[in-house]
Amino acid sequence: MRGTSFDLDLLASELAAGQAQSWHEMCDFPGYKRNIWREAARSELAERMPGAVVEPLPPRYDGRDGGWLVHLP
Repeated sequence: MRGTSFDLDLLASELAAGQAQSWHEMCDFPGYKRNIWREAARSELAERMPGAVVEPLPPRYDGRDGGWLVHLP
């Protein structure tokens, strides 16, 4: 795939920081607060970059979510 790829959490943490929310202080697992910001990041991408593709990464060895990778066209 051409273009740039990045971790969705980068955008989510920037959005959270813009609202004075510390990403590193949010619980990693189960990560409800982080998931709220991930959804905000997905919405932002859909609005501003409709060609972006968000791909789930494989689960980690401990069964936790592997994360999300964003591919920009």
